[in-house]
Amino acid sequence: MNWRRASVLVLAGGVVCAVFFFLPRRDPVRHVLPDGSAITLVAVKAGAQHFAPMASFKQQLAAHLPASWNQRLKLSPPPSTYNYYSPSNYLSVWLLAEKPNSTGPPRFDLLLRDDDGSFTCNAEHHGRVVTVPLGPGRWLVGLPVAAWPRRAEFINIQVYPEWGDPMFGPAHRGKRLAEFRAKNPGSDQRTPAWEAQPWPITVRDGDLDFTLTSLWLGLGSFNGYKDHRLWMAKEPKERSTRATFRVTRGGEVLTNWLAYHVRTILDATGNWSDGNSFSSAIQNGETFNQFGRPPLPAREAWRLTMEFSRVSGFETGEVYVVRGVSVPPNGSAGTETNALGPHRIEVRWEPNRSGSSDPPGFWATVYPTKSDHKLTLISAKDNRGRIVPCKNHGGGASVTAEYLTLEPDATSVDLVFAFHRSRLVTFQVKPEFYRP
Repeated sequence: MNWRRASVLVLAGGVVCAVFFFLPRRDPVRHVLPDGSAITLVAVKAGAQHFAPMASFKQQLAAHLPASWNQRLKLSPPPSTYNYYSPSNYLSVWLLAEKPNSTGPPRFDLLLRDDDGSFTCNAEHHGRVVTVPLGPGRWLVGLPVAAWPRRAEFINIQVYPEWGDPMFGPAHRGKRLAEFRAKNPGSDQRTPAWEAQPWPITVRDGDLDFTLTSLWLGLGSFNGYKDHRLWMAKEPKERSTRATFRVTRGGEVLTNWLAYHVRTILDATGNWSDGNSFSSAIQNGETFNQFGRPPLPAREAWRLTMEFSRVSGFETGEVYVVRGVSVPPNGSAGTETNALGPHRIEVRWEPNRSGSSDPPGFWATVYPTKSDHKLTLISAKDNRGRIVPCKNHGGGASVTAEYLTLEPDATSVDLVFAFHRSRLVTFQVKPEFYRP
């Protein structure tokens, strides 16, 4: 090592040491479970850059040096979390998990609560989670959070095992593992909240009026109830949210428009989320969407962008027939590309999972994709002219996922699709907790 490189390293090391010397230090909070395992809150960070704590001196040094210096000195910064939708301003929660003889790293869910009981959670697939092994049965986990009670001075962090978590196992499934109270490192009490009118709120889009008639928080799942009635959830982690709408044209109520998907939810402080659910229905002249992801803090008005999509009433130029799509033999996978009018459609068959009772299924995608278009399967017939029962099990922009109940001797299918424009409508609205 030449004298310049050595001097740079010594100088940079001195700076980092000074920073760590003058910063206030706080002992981490440790929670011990009845089985002897433990979870420790190591750090809570806010901002754009979230390096792992408990890093080596060289990693800490690299985190404070320019990339060119790290390359010259052959240093690497600690691993860091990342949030896809709020990369410049998000929260990260760092936990140390300890359990002897654990079979793998832990996977956590978080609920973040302010003193008024407004809940949100970690951003699931919207961020990069960091998992660092620290020795037998010891793991450092960093969870990125896109939404939290930003106006609160303190945050209560509730830790749950994610479904299928290998570390804490079935004994703790669905149960809270620990709760910590921490200073909010990204407190924002200056940004004014958005104003919102009381329900109902009507927004016009072209020839249609979309009216939000209610936005209820704290609901239990509606999947088990045929009448889709409202009821309160007992456990905060089980809460869901329902947005209900009425669609009209010239005062006439339309019942072929579905509140298909909550695209985004924002608030004035920079929180972000989405519905992440396609649980919706049309009933009694209205349409609703109910989503399970814990939403943004309840005291703020939201900007909610809803995707409305038709379930019938398609025009001639929106309906296409794709003939002779081959069915892979024996439940195997396969992909086929066909024309969909002026577009291109790819049908990708899913292989049957071992032991699954699901019928054959495929994903169909229109290319080039359009963010404001939906693909709907209207009907299907096999190569012998028999009607094939279909069941939708997912989708998205220009995509649909379908199960087909095929006869054993079916070798191909004719598929009738509608490729049609959705309406993306934004409402500025304040939610309320449901009270029977």
